[in-house]
Amino acid sequence: MAQTDLFPTEAWDAIGEYTARVGQPPVPRACSTCGALMWWGYTRNQRRAPYDFVDGNFTNTSHFATCPDAKQHSRR
Repeated sequence: MAQTDLFPTEAWDAIGEYTARVGQPPVPRACSTCGALMWWGYTRNQRRAPYDFVDGNFTNTSHFATCPDAKQHSRR
């Protein structure tokens, strides 16, 4: 199975960008408020963003969209 078959295209792009910048693949971490697993990647605009890590898979779903405590992380 090719590496790109494991992840949605946008998630793979973010993982590739992260790996290129940091030198290693991202590591899932727990959200500081809800405790869900997530990983930090880069958006198309080169900004860091949290993405969900579900059932052992990297996703391209923003953790801000699924976190029940997202308002605590908002800068607005």
